[in-house]
Amino acid sequence: MRHAVTHLELAEEAEGYVGSTVTKEIGAEYSFELIHCMSAVLVLAKTLRVARIKGQIEDLQLPEIDREGITRIAPASSFSFSY
Repeated sequence: MRHAVTHLELAEEAEGYVGSTVTKEIGAEYSFELIHCMSAVLVLAKTLRVARIKGQIEDLQLPEIDREGITRIAPASSFSFSY
């Protein structure tokens, strides 16, 4: 994979916890869209908290998140090795 991240993932099984190494592909466009969505949610949270402190809402803009579009560009390749 050209751009990927590897991490340890733990799962609870009947015999206890099982660890596996998981490698997931990272897409630049997908990462950008996720960061953009998180930014919009954080701005909304900040606006609502300031409005609660002041007792009034001055400007409220709800973000539009295209879930189908984000799902469409999400990298699909992933593999793991169990220990």
